[in-house]
Amino acid sequence: MDKKIKVLWMGAGYFTDKKPDATGTWSHSMANELVKSGEIELYNITQSSVKSTLREDFSSITQWVIPSSKLNRSGLPSKSIIRDIVKITAEVKPDIIHIWGVESFWGLLKARNLISGKVILEIQGLKSEIHKYFYTALTYKDIIASFGLRELIKSSDSIISQKRSFKRWGKFEKEIIRNHFFITTQSDWVRSHIRNINKDAKLYETKMLLREEFKNAEKWNYDSCIPYSLFTTFSSIVSYKGLHVLIDAIAILKKDFPSIKLNIAGSTGRQGILGYGYYNWIKKRINKLGIKESVNWLGPLKADEIVKNLRDANVNVIPSFVESYCMALDEAIHVGTPTVASFAGAMPELGKHKETVYYFQSGDPIMCADAIASFFKNRAFSENVSENAYKSRSANSDKCSLQLEIYRDVLNK
Repeated sequence: MDKKIKVLWMGAGYFTDKKPDATGTWSHSMANELVKSGEIELYNITQSSVKSTLREDFSSITQWVIPSSKLNRSGLPSKSIIRDIVKITAEVKPDIIHIWGVESFWGLLKARNLISGKVILEIQGLKSEIHKYFYTALTYKDIIASFGLRELIKSSDSIISQKRSFKRWGKFEKEIIRNHFFITTQSDWVRSHIRNINKDAKLYETKMLLREEFKNAEKWNYDSCIPYSLFTTFSSIVSYKGLHVLIDAIAILKKDFPSIKLNIAGSTGRQGILGYGYYNWIKKRINKLGIKESVNWLGPLKADEIVKNLRDANVNVIPSFVESYCMALDEAIHVGTPTVASFAGAMPELGKHKETVYYFQSGDPIMCADAIASFFKNRAFSENVSENAYKSRSANSDKCSLQLEIYRDVLNK
């Protein structure tokens, strides 16, 4: 048997016995498949709320956890943390370093020659693009109304400050992209933006692995779904995910479908007056529109719970203004749930309009409502879209093989 490829991951992926229920779930699935392939010896450096760097292996994955810390003006953590990362990298002597995402400092380590070797940069989200969509479909009055006690105490939590923070990080993001040669992406949308920054980069197309619960999910069935029920899920309640557009669409739909129910999954953070202003503004908007009884907050859900809600839903809705891929849409497709999604970012690449996904103009609640109503009114249409979506599912094994091919190719360059 050939020698295993030593791959060192750097990023937010923290491997524990606890199943992830928010972002980064694909990295856990990918790690499991790569280890099972028998071709990869996997190492991981991540960060969490620890006081000092510690070794915390998970199964056959050798893992180090560094302290989460505030980044300095140059975009880096403290010198002691950097020393720890450099030391670990030197000890591992990886064949390949795989950096997950440009949203944090990891890519700057290579960009500024703090680490060396063959490094693959994985693009997940682009803050330099996302910042443009924080105010979409919001009026100036709406933005001001999203300020609460939390934002007065901690201004950095406001929509305005978050938008500025994303824009500021954009310069580091572009520095990272300009200084990496091997870059992996999941969509044409991302590839277009990368080429605009770094025309010389070697781009690889990769795919995100779904969790087993979605890969093995029983297909959505019209007879077992709850009539006039909607499902949507968010990694966090932030304005560029477009929840306010869906709330306005519910108010429109309630006139013709009084029993409509929207189930929202995802972390909302702290409750009450110290909760995030945008979330509290959404709740006030729900009350003002008279649809409080039509909205149900589920909180964070595990994979099997998301599958159940997708199968129970009459329609799944994704109103986001920007997506570099969209795991939530891929998950819905694998369950076969009829889905309405905004025509934004990479989402149009995941399905065909009115065949596997019903797309609507991003930010338009009237078009969103009309698309949802099309499923409510037409069983045959719902079943046809569901069947087409379920048939279009991708194989997880192919995605793992693709990642292995990328590692082999980079190793041979």
